[in-house]
Amino acid sequence: MKIIAFDNFKSGVTLDDLKPHLREEVSNVWRLWKAGIVRENYSRADVGGVIIVFEVDTVDTARRYTDDFPLSKAGLLEWQFLAFDAPLPLEFLFDPPSMWRRLGPHGHRMIRSQYGVEIPTSLAEWCDPERMALLVYDMQVGICRQVPGAEAIVERVGTVLEAARGRGMRIAFSRHLSLPRRWLGMVQLRTAMAWQRRDDPDTVEPWFLRDAEATQIVPALAPRADEAVFDKVTMSAFESTALGFALRDCGVRAIALTGIAMEIGVEPTARQAADNGFVSVVIEDACGFGDAAARDRAIATLSFIGDTLVTQADPFCAALGR
Repeated sequence: MKIIAFDNFKSGVTLDDLKPHLREEVSNVWRLWKAGIVRENYSRADVGGVIIVFEVDTVDTARRYTDDFPLSKAGLLEWQFLAFDAPLPLEFLFDPPSMWRRLGPHGHRMIRSQYGVEIPTSLAEWCDPERMALLVYDMQVGICRQVPGAEAIVERVGTVLEAARGRGMRIAFSRHLSLPRRWLGMVQLRTAMAWQRRDDPDTVEPWFLRDAEATQIVPALAPRADEAVFDKVTMSAFESTALGFALRDCGVRAIALTGIAMEIGVEPTARQAADNGFVSVVIEDACGFGDAAARDRAIATLSFIGDTLVTQADPFCAALGR
């Protein structure tokens, strides 16, 4: 659903009142635009102010974003909202049953090709538990120890995880494993030498052996009995695991991604998801990283290619109705 929000300056507000807040105001809207939450932004031609088009599910969700704008917090603006969606085709007038079958779970109209392929058009439609599963990528004790700010990521992943559990969504976890020394081949040794900054392969330590404490999922995110755990030695969670088979077998066509690290494993997983016929939704602020520049490149690449949806934890949870 699209929500049009337009502002009105409160009585007595002057340009001098606005100037201290404008840079942060513009930056905030830009961040929401990059996340796909703000779709369009205009200056009003009739009076001073702006018109913002949000891609969210309710007016209340749009209002939460405008309430967080610096000018709103400063008490300088008031907002009004209009909600609208694409009109139902005329076909609905003479063939209602077929049209209702073409509506998504929230009453939004999905796009349908001439050959009957249906394509969800909103985050809420993708977040249907019949269509999507959540993957918590490598949130392991030994990995979180290495990433600055991991505590905040654990908390944010926990918020997403609880929202997904509350909607009955299928949950999967991935764990990165180290094989025993006898099974460390050329590629594994070369990668480990790079990560551990070793020149001698015989000095490499297998940090993530199957039963090691470092390999376990952090206790705050511990998998439940009905949630799957997929172990891997690769960066992509799809490579050499049963993840793809399990998703297809359950009729799941989309996967939401959280975890650590964006630039090392989340991006390869998202890209291989598309190659395996799945749409991925990367929850950017619920993905940790070791290198900010590399993280930014990963997000830019996913956004440029276009087969991945990039969002934030708040709109994702809102799409789940949480």
